[in-house]
Amino acid sequence: MDSYFSEHDLFDFIYILGHSLPHLNIKLIPRTLKQIHDGLSPRGIFAFDIRPWERVADGILIQSNRLPDIYRYLGTVYVDGEKYLLEERIVYERSYQKVIYKFSKIGPA
Repeated sequence: MDSYFSEHDLFDFIYILGHSLPHLNIKLIPRTLKQIHDGLSPRGIFAFDIRPWERVADGILIQSNRLPDIYRYLGTVYVDGEKYLLEERIVYERSYQKVIYKFSKIGPA
């Protein structure tokens, strides 16, 4: 991540799926979180999702307490002097979850 962040500008929003963190060696988690923090712009937002999964009656895996096809607010993002609303919705298929992100311009920053 150090090289990625040094090659790019700071980010207004960084979002990771929280279930990816447990795949790291536990000793690397504090360093990883620090790298993410250092990659954020001054008003940047860092979000991660760590919801547990469950198997429903028809065998499909879904995230607990998460309804499909409903947009959920993730944050407000500022880019080039403009303010955007960031939302996501999910669609479940038999063997996977598809996440659809929506950025809506809501005015000047």
